[in-house]
Amino acid sequence: MVHVGFVQSMAIQQPCYHARLPRKVIQSLPGAFCYHNAFVSTGRSGLMLRFSILFVVMLLGLFTLEVLQPVQDAVILPFTAGIAHVSVFLIELFDEGVVSAGKVIRDLDTGFAISIEPGCNGVEALIILFAAIFAFPASLKHKLIGFAIGFVAIQSLNLVRIISLFYLGQWNMTWFNWFHLYLWQALIILDALVVWLIWLRMLPPMKIGGGGDDSGGSRDSDSDDDLVTATT
Repeated sequence: MVHVGFVQSMAIQQPCYHARLPRKVIQSLPGAFCYHNAFVSTGRSGLMLRFSILFVVMLLGLFTLEVLQPVQDAVILPFTAGIAHVSVFLIELFDEGVVSAGKVIRDLDTGFAISIEPGCNGVEALIILFAAIFAFPASLKHKLIGFAIGFVAIQSLNLVRIISLFYLGQWNMTWFNWFHLYLWQALIILDALVVWLIWLRMLPPMKIGGGGDDSGGSRDSDSDDDLVTATT
């Protein structure tokens, strides 16, 4: 049953509804429309504030963790050596005489070598993507899927970066430095941003203020069964 009353708003009598109705129905009611919009706007503002705080905290925590020597020795250096090994494997598909030793890739004919240092292994971009995805209100399943896809996308582009720089350095060091310090750094971060934006687009619509989600909001399809409450 719907209870209809009247409220004064800007000297104009507008109906105000008190009911638990489907969202699309409430949005079609003139008295409840402004209230519903204010409710959703307030809820989303709170979620975005929560996202911003979590994102910064996770970013600082993960970057601090990354620079610790035990983490470098146990995780970062082996991971970087694995990237060098995969790079050599790909290079050997069309060019022989290239070897890797730890994080160093060397051309046996020319003696030219590059070392994959911090900032060139894609870890920083992965940290940014991880913080952005896991700070955002979504289900754990969607977060894991999004980060897995992002990991593949970032490291695939990073392999292209390493291989291109390996040959660019043998051709012209001026261009090597420019591509290394400016172009590729920006492209890797842009890759992480694009993955995150695509992930956001793929998420199901959010229900503000719902339960059943570990992030303070729930996501579901926008159907007529999606209920909200409008009160006077």
